[in-house]
Amino acid sequence: MHNTLPPTIAQHIAGYAWEKDSMGMSLNAVYRLTKDSTTLYLKTASPEGAPELAGEVARIRWLGDHLPVPDVVDFVIDDSGAYLLMTAVPGKMACDPALVDRVPEVVRALAEGLHLFHAAPIEGCPFDRRRPVQLEEARQRVLFGHVDTDEFEPQWQGRTPESLFDELRNSQPAEEDLVLTHGDFCLPNMLIDPDTMAVKGFIDLGRAGISDRYTDLALTARSLGHNWGSEHMPLLFETYGIDPDPAKMHFYLLLDEFA
Repeated sequence: MHNTLPPTIAQHIAGYAWEKDSMGMSLNAVYRLTKDSTTLYLKTASPEGAPELAGEVARIRWLGDHLPVPDVVDFVIDDSGAYLLMTAVPGKMACDPALVDRVPEVVRALAEGLHLFHAAPIEGCPFDRRRPVQLEEARQRVLFGHVDTDEFEPQWQGRTPESLFDELRNSQPAEEDLVLTHGDFCLPNMLIDPDTMAVKGFIDLGRAGISDRYTDLALTARSLGHNWGSEHMPLLFETYGIDPDPAKMHFYLLLDEFA
């Protein structure tokens, strides 16, 4: 790996210690790089995945004017793939075991993080994640056999992508409540200061854009249930200040099966 790095990336990280990061569900390889008191992250993609990583870079750069996200140190695409070098966001992931005795505080931080993202301006945002865009992406993934049925949530195990997509298309909510969304607002993707429990920033931003706020609310609630228990979900919605909409929850959880 070290020998195939683009020259500018290699120059930036000379002398750094490497550790592969196994958190999250990203298909890209992610490495944590440390040297003295500095931490960087290197995300790599195959040539086929390079356009998607380029999209994440564009989002990070745009979001940097509005939200606490990593800084792009360098980004290179060459014949071997794509390489994104970025700064670390301080803090602990919202699923960190060190926070096990502070789950109500974590839930309140999650609601704060959702508010921060959803309050950012969407005027001039070039990243369209409205329902028609996501539905067409889902249709294309079904058409080309890119849906991994082994990764379906338990309630949809045994279903075919085609039948699940029919259900998705037929369960569309009437309206979209558009805000700036993270797109994958799961607990590993929000960092918290363990001393103050304040939100420090967001990572894994490749799906960010203009969408219905339930794009985030549904995935955050599900991730909260997986990590800390579903009994904490009511506090999330209460702190965020919204009564959960079951139809939207169903639709956006189902839509995520095609992401």
